[in-house]
Amino acid sequence: MEKKKSGSSLYFLAGILFIASAAVGGNYAFYAIGLCFIVLGYSDKKKNEKEKPEEEKHDNQ
Repeated sequence: MEKKKSGSSLYFLAGILFIASAAVGGNYAFYAIGLCFIVLGYSDKKKNEKEKPEEEKHDNQ
């Protein structure tokens, strides 16, 4: 059974939306929050890529 892993893309989307909101509204705190979401998305993506080969090993056995 395949699991859909869309967590990292949602983090990226939230980060972009927070940065856009900061640009429009002028609230500088939203820049930091947006950057944090982008970093979370990047780390989640890396974690999923690292776990993917391990899952393939279990599927082949």
